[in-house]
Amino acid sequence: MNFSRPDNARYINRLKVLSALRKNDGMGRVDLSRKLGINKVSISEIVDSLIKDRLVKEKGKVFRSQGRPTIGLGLDEECGIIIVFSFQKENVIGVSGDIRGRILRMEMFSSDGDIEEKMASSVSRMASGKRVFGIYISKDGDMDFHSRYPVVIRRRIFSQARSEKELIGNGELGRTLFLELSDEVSGLLTRDGNELVLPNIGHMRIKRGRFCKMGHEGCLEAYFSTYALKGKAQELSLTVSEKELMKEKHLLAFLYENLRVLSSASLTLSEVLDVNHIVLTGDISSMPDKFIEEINGMLDENGAEVRIRKCDPTGKGELGGAVDSALDWFFFQTRIIDALSPLSVLSMGTEDKEGKKKDQEE
Repeated sequence: MNFSRPDNARYINRLKVLSALRKNDGMGRVDLSRKLGINKVSISEIVDSLIKDRLVKEKGKVFRSQGRPTIGLGLDEECGIIIVFSFQKENVIGVSGDIRGRILRMEMFSSDGDIEEKMASSVSRMASGKRVFGIYISKDGDMDFHSRYPVVIRRRIFSQARSEKELIGNGELGRTLFLELSDEVSGLLTRDGNELVLPNIGHMRIKRGRFCKMGHEGCLEAYFSTYALKGKAQELSLTVSEKELMKEKHLLAFLYENLRVLSSASLTLSEVLDVNHIVLTGDISSMPDKFIEEINGMLDENGAEVRIRKCDPTGKGELGGAVDSALDWFFFQTRIIDALSPLSVLSMGTEDKEGKKKDQEE
């Protein structure tokens, strides 16, 4: 995108205004001008266009301790919805949400059978008579889903990371590695608001003896994945469903015996990636809390500053994170704003220069 073009600069400024109102409901035009560094003429034009598009609404007079009252602005919660599908172990949860992230409707159905047909029916019900900004699918693994609305499919770890940011704040999150322990082991590194996927992080060699499904010996995935637990169950002649893996005492004992593998991996990753938090996600993250205490104790013995903790294993946090991610992606388009953070497009763009000229003429 050529950000020097007036139409592109105006589009970016619209996104900036929407993001500002997301964080500070009730701001007036002058408040937006000061906060975003965009002249008052341009702000008025942007706000008027957003009101016309039914994305923003005026909320009446706001009285201040000093100065004249201003007309407060807010997002129009009835302007449309986003639709989210979160793939759990055996079920799919579908929700529709407004632009404030409030869940309006929820459906649940089995992931067996023709899943695309079930999802299409769910979309039809939730979208009836409404403006749909997009469909966000939180799922590990590949799938195709076609719709008249925009669709994005992302790994669940993105939703889990987004949930953690909302829970404790992006600043508190600091430099964090989200380590997904499921059938495979992968990672998501977050630092300074940026995200980097680390798909092969589970293949770092820690302890010889066991193999992962890719044939690598002694890697983290060979010990802390559902594939590893299923292999151990087979060795012990145990008949256990995937849903019950983390409840079987012999398999929990296997994990406990190998906690030092996860501790060693965490220590190495913290040093190489310069992270101060490691958050465990995925199926194996439902391990008992005492396991986490043991791992942190081992890290303390090595003088490590990094801390290990778990994401919400119930999936509720991931669902909320998926809703927020959907809004980030389709409505607020934060990836565009984040990409521009080093640039002063808003204060130096063509649109702003034109606005300053209008201010001077007036």
